[in-house]
Amino acid sequence: MNRIPDLMSKMLTSYRVIPAMYRALQEEGYSTDNVEIKELARLLGVLPRNVLPIIKPYKAQIIYAMQDFRHYVDLIGDIPTFEEAYWPAMNEEATLIKNYAPFVTNAAEPKILDIGAGSAPYIEAFYSHNSWPLTYIAVDKREFYGSLLSSSNLIVRNITADIFDWGRNEFDERGINSNILFLGNFLHCVEDIDAFFSRILPCLPNLKLIKILEIKPDCNLDFLFDYHMAQHCGGQRVTAETIENSLNKPVEIDTLGDYHNMYTVEL
Repeated sequence: MNRIPDLMSKMLTSYRVIPAMYRALQEEGYSTDNVEIKELARLLGVLPRNVLPIIKPYKAQIIYAMQDFRHYVDLIGDIPTFEEAYWPAMNEEATLIKNYAPFVTNAAEPKILDIGAGSAPYIEAFYSHNSWPLTYIAVDKREFYGSLLSSSNLIVRNITADIFDWGRNEFDERGINSNILFLGNFLHCVEDIDAFFSRILPCLPNLKLIKILEIKPDCNLDFLFDYHMAQHCGGQRVTAETIENSLNKPVEIDTLGDYHNMYTVEL
C-alpha cells in the first residue's frame, strides 16, 4: 500500500469525508459542482477536478475506511448525502437539550449571529427565550437546507470562503451589528481556536456576548454519539479552560442536559 500522508490520514478518520471520497472513486469523480467534491477540494487545497487523481492512489485505504464506516453506522445500500445524514443527526441531538435557561441573553434587541449554523437546530431555543424584536443570522459554508421558522427576522447566509478568509466584507450590515455570537457544536471543528477568535472578533465591533454550546468534556458518549461526535471532533473536547485561554475572559458554565454544556462569555 502507498504510504498515507498526514492529511490523507486525517481525512480517512473523518466520517464527514469518507463517503464523499468513496463515491468519487466509485463514480470516477462525480460532478465537480457537487458540494462534497468542493469540500474535498478545499481540504486538499486543489481544484475540484484534481480531487480524483489525488485520492485514487489510496483506493484500498478509502474502501477499507468506508467498510468500517458502514459497520459502525449500520449503513446498508445507498450512501446518504451530507444533508440526508449529518444535519438530521445534529437536529436530533438538539432535542436532548433539557435546560433552556442559558439561551436567555437578556439583550433588549438580540441580534444573534450563528456561525456554522448547519440547519440551525437551536434557533427555536433562542426565539422562545428572548425578547423581541430578535434577529437571527444563520451562517454556514454549505447551502442551507431544512425547514425553519418562517420569519422576516431570520437571515440565511451561505459563505463559501474558508473560515479564516472571512472578513468584514463577508458580513452585511446586520451581521456586523450583531451583539451575540452563538457557536453551536462548532468550535471543536476549528483546529486553531485562538486564530478563529482573532480573525472573527474584529469583524464584530458591537459584540457583547458569546455563547458556545459543546459536548461536555467528561461526557461518556453512548453509541448514539460515540461515532458521530468522537469522529466529528477528532477527539478534541472544548472546555471552559480552552475558551478562557483563547479570550482571556471568565467563562460561565451551564449544564444543558446529559450531553452538553453552554459556555457564556461577556465581552
